Amino acid sequence: RVPPPPPPPPPFILPAPLLPMFLASLNLEGMNVIMPTAMVTMHEDPELSASSARTAERGAKVLGALLETNESHAAVVRNNCAAILAVANGEAGRDADDDDDDQELLRYWSEFCDKWGYGPKQLEDIAGAVSEFC
Repeated sequence: RVPPPPPPPPPFILPAPLLPMFLASLNLEGMNVIMPTAMVTMHEDPELSASSARTAERGAKVLGALLETNESHAAVVRNNCAAILAVANGEAGRDADDDDDDQELLRYWSEFCDKWGYGPKQLEDIAGAVSEFC
């Protein structure tokens, strides 16, 4: 007879003092998807474009894994991705029902996209990249 498998480990609980740093890292994970996604069409060099596509794919895998960690982490990922999607689709700030946290995320990602000068094609690509995580 084969012995039963060991029980799964207990869920990881992030200590409260580390929570702000963790939440900030989720913004970084969003950036690790949208920045290389935008660069795919911005690069004129095919090798650099292909490298950006691979980087965006790896970033998407990390976001997907974060969705599976626990519901509170997944909610933060979904909220960030929904804000990125709204900005990319030109819908930021159109919903009067958005709460202050939603407005803050919309403002953050809108300023981010403006800062990096993403045009219509890059925003379209970004929308496609994050839509599966909302």
